[in-house]
Amino acid sequence: MDFLFILQLARAGFRELWLHRYAALFGGFTIAVGILIYGMLWQEKYTVSTSLYADQQNIIAPLLQGQAQVTKVEDQLQVVRDLMLSNRILEQIVKGEII
Repeated sequence: MDFLFILQLARAGFRELWLHRYAALFGGFTIAVGILIYGMLWQEKYTVSTSLYADQQNIIAPLLQGQAQVTKVEDQLQVVRDLMLSNRILEQIVKGEII
């Protein structure tokens, strides 16, 4: 399409909008209010998930064998479980302080 045709088409469109300005205004207002009401009635649903992976294998044990005491991984897992399920942390989650 050439530029002159597009310009004539745009002018004709604006002329029609001007001739039917109240109908166009009402139609635009109706669409805007419809979108606003739809947005207000839309149910907000937020989903959050977290995955915590703890390795069952201790990679430092072969390096420190015979030199230092190596902690057990199972004990560390129990500490993490106790911390995650403690009353203080659960209360903060319920109150919404921890995001």
